[in-house]
Amino acid sequence: MDCSNCGVEFQGRYCPTCGLDRVGSPTAALFSLGVALLGGVTLLMTMLALGLPRILAPTPPPEAGSGPTASEAELGAAPWVDLTQISPQEAADRLFVRVMRAARAGDQAEVVNFLPMAVGAFEMLDPLGPGDAFRLALLQQVGGAFDASYQTMIKGLEEEPAHLLLLGGAAELAWAMGDADSARGYARRMLNAYDGELAKRRAEYDRSSDVLSTMRTRALQITGEDSAGV
Repeated sequence: MDCSNCGVEFQGRYCPTCGLDRVGSPTAALFSLGVALLGGVTLLMTMLALGLPRILAPTPPPEAGSGPTASEAELGAAPWVDLTQISPQEAADRLFVRVMRAARAGDQAEVVNFLPMAVGAFEMLDPLGPGDAFRLALLQQVGGAFDASYQTMIKGLEEEPAHLLLLGGAAELAWAMGDADSARGYARRMLNAYDGELAKRRAEYDRSSDVLSTMRTRALQITGEDSAGV
């Protein structure tokens, strides 16, 4: 079919050029999706701003022979990539970068066009690793879907109970939603796991060191171990 928005012929649910959802165009409610994150509803926006350049880095390349992934430069320089011609992981990587850069720049139209497509790309990943679960949760927060974001992080923690980004994100979001007991629980788990998890040198930790440092500070505040408070 031809995209009703840009005219490009495509198969599947989303137009690979403009991101239009063939099931239904973005609604007016979606126009303010980026405001939820950028307006400071949670401190996760601050964490994102601190670590954005490295968080935007795509998933590390696979073993030789298993197919290419995009570099950050390629993600920025190739806005009209046909997503049907690349792997699901690379599609998710590209769409995450596009949405988060647009959100940071306050480009609401770009967020509206590509956020549903980005969320859908991550939901299609099987398995969804903890690093990708965290990125999906960030995308959901851009859309104001805070409960969905929280549930994504909790589900990720069922698979990886000590994952620092998921623990820190869950603690921050629980605190923002008024669930202080859960927030303190996740914060305490993060602090207890911090050194051991960092030693694992996960790719998402290496590219999110500033975010993790901020999360640790927040965890100390949430648990009452930092006199500065929350």
